[in-house]
Amino acid sequence: MTVEWNGRAFQGVANIGYSPTFDDHQFTVEVHILDFKQNIYGQKIKINFLKRIRDEAKFASLEALTAQIHRDIAVARGIFNA
Repeated sequence: MTVEWNGRAFQGVANIGYSPTFDDHQFTVEVHILDFKQNIYGQKIKINFLKRIRDEAKFASLEALTAQIHRDIAVARGIFNA
C-alpha cells in the first residue's frame, strides 16, 4: 500500500481486522509506514491498497507474530521493488 501524508507518498503495510493473537474483538485498521520516523498520530492520511499479502491469523506468541510481520514487510518491499 502507499500512504499519502503532507503532500508526499510513502510505502507501507496495513492490518485490517481483528487481532486474534490478543483475542481483541475490536475491528481496527493499523498502518505501518516503512522507514518513517515521524509521529503523525491524529493526523489524516490517505491509504491506497495495492495487494493483499495474507489472511488474518492467530499466532502462538508475540514473538511469532513479530516474526511474521517482518516477513510481511519483506514481501511488501519486494512488491514495491518489482
